[in-house]
Amino acid sequence: MEVCNNEHLFLLLALLSMISVSAQSKGNIYYVLPSNASSSDCPKGGNGCHTLSYYARTPYFLRESTFVLLNGEHILDTVFAFEGFYSLTFQGPNTIHWSEGPHKSTMQSPVIIRCINDTITSFNIMTAQYVNLAGITITGCKSALRLHNVSSLFMEYVSIQNSSYFGVAVDFTSIDSYNSVSCFIIRCSFYRNCIRPPISNNSYMGCSHVSLVSNQHKSIYFNITHSNFSYGMNQDSAMHLYL
Repeated sequence: MEVCNNEHLFLLLALLSMISVSAQSKGNIYYVLPSNASSSDCPKGGNGCHTLSYYARTPYFLRESTFVLLNGEHILDTVFAFEGFYSLTFQGPNTIHWSEGPHKSTMQSPVIIRCINDTITSFNIMTAQYVNLAGITITGCKSALRLHNVSSLFMEYVSIQNSSYFGVAVDFTSIDSYNSVSCFIIRCSFYRNCIRPPISNNSYMGCSHVSLVSNQHKSIYFNITHSNFSYGMNQDSAMHLYL
């Protein structure tokens, strides 16, 4: 296992990842309406325009897809599961419009995904080469993001709050076709996660905002830049890295 920490290499890989995902997803756009919006608020074009919970129940999408979430609150009442994708992008319409969140160290997007209860994992993604999130807030879920068999994760202007367990959990161990994996967390905010982690042997399991699992056969390109972490009650660290 090799961990690379060259700043210029990180930035170059991040830029290439963004360009690659954007180019590959162009044309496969699904607009996401806030829960209290109507179809008259839908932009023109795209492959569809529905609420997040509607899409979660009809997961038949192109392998290279972009979900553009319109400003407002998006209530999610079931897990949004994906499997067998090449690239997935979830983004707000304006990735740099931030407001002050519930804590002075926490900023948040006007695009808010709120789980109906904290037993729901908002996004559960299995087998995808590129996953990109930008300009969204995810709050009140079991875990905001769980990834398996994903070779590249890029997050920018994302706020993850009030998760009962991990904020982000990524498992790189089962990827056979890639010798290296990458994870970029840029200008993100993590606040009050690990509120109620599972109990094991009468004690709390290790819990953190971000958990990454890999093995000795892969190179990991990992970078956190300009991001804030505020500890939760049952947290023992901001990040876990298991190799």
